[in-house]
Amino acid sequence: MQSINFNTGYKTYAINGDESNVIRVNLADPNLFKRMEEVLEYMDTFKDEITDDMAVSEVYEKFDNLVKNKIDYAFGEGTSKAVFGNVNCLTVANDEGECIFETFLNAIMPIIYNDVNEAAKNQNRHISDMVDKGKLDKYVQQIKETVQ
Repeated sequence: MQSINFNTGYKTYAINGDESNVIRVNLADPNLFKRMEEVLEYMDTFKDEITDDMAVSEVYEKFDNLVKNKIDYAFGEGTSKAVFGNVNCLTVANDEGECIFETFLNAIMPIIYNDVNEAAKNQNRHISDMVDKGKLDKYVQQIKETVQ
């Protein structure tokens, strides 16, 4: 079988310096910020889903499932497993009482923000070059020649 190899815009991040435990994020995806915002908004509305008759363990389980599903939605499938393992994301992570999901978001957001902004600048420059300098014409011509 032949393989097609090309850059897809993914960047790999080691979790807590462990290079055998990584996440991959597609920085070229223009919808990444939108999905991250959706995740944060949905987490904020979770409190509306808690009822008086729910056991604390049920709230923990429900929130853990919600956060892990939303993290995977925003950053890609398998991200939550790499980040949290089998630990509930509400597990306290430090002396300040922050949960592990908070420490993860606090760590990744500035990194992703900087990397996505850099990728967007490069992407905008490249798209301008394709349009302004006629690079796109080269690909259109190749397609025409292949189809004819």
